[in-house]
Amino acid sequence: MRPRMAAVLTSIARQYIASAVPVSSASIVNDCGLEVSSATIRNEMVRLEEDGYIIRPHHAAGSIPSDKGYLYYAGTLKEIELPLVEQRLINHLFHQVEEDVEEWLSLAVTLIAQRVQSVAIATKPKPVAYQFKHLELIALQDRLALVVLVLHGARVRQQLINFNQPISQHDLSTIANKLNDAYANLTGTQIPPKDTELSPIEQQITDCLLRMMSAEDRREHEEIYLDGLHFWLNQPEFNTGQRMVPLVELFEQRRLAEMVVPD
Repeated sequence: MRPRMAAVLTSIARQYIASAVPVSSASIVNDCGLEVSSATIRNEMVRLEEDGYIIRPHHAAGSIPSDKGYLYYAGTLKEIELPLVEQRLINHLFHQVEEDVEEWLSLAVTLIAQRVQSVAIATKPKPVAYQFKHLELIALQDRLALVVLVLHGARVRQQLINFNQPISQHDLSTIANKLNDAYANLTGTQIPPKDTELSPIEQQITDCLLRMMSAEDRREHEEIYLDGLHFWLNQPEFNTGQRMVPLVELFEQRRLAEMVVPD
């Protein structure tokens, strides 16, 4: 892209981000300091529109960046570096939570939201099929135990299991060790649903594990970590109360959907 064309696009993106108002040619002349007329700027804007970098809401309006224009603008932002004091603070904060994925993601979106003064969203990557990592069996009563299943990717799931006969913690630990050796790094489809070498209790626990792993594999979405909504609402696009209504309704509908327990 020619330097003058790039300067015009940068000015449009920068001004629109700050005001959420389509940018006119006269505003570009005043902003980027080019010693050219508004007519010359308009010619550059026509070329940018033809190349898909900007959009005009209607013929007489100013211009706004397209997705392609935003990508180009973001690529020109170079040598952006946080002050050393902030770098050390962020490193320290992440060091405190580095072994807890949930805390790490929560901290990440909070820090990103503060830096960009907008909404930040993160989610853990979801594998096609989870792999077995570790199993713990904890006796709660004579016939009741807690199954603690750890999957690769720092995912932990728990479920109660009832047995038809009393079983001790020693026996549960022995079974857990056996299944840990047998199922290490296997997906749910790789674990045989029936195994003649398993005792009835071991098979019952295996069936429980398979149901838990299958439920995780069927999940369409991972937990979403979000922060900075208040920054978002302070953006110029949302200065008008009427524009806030659809956003608030969408947010409330999502929260309501999360509260609904399927049959």
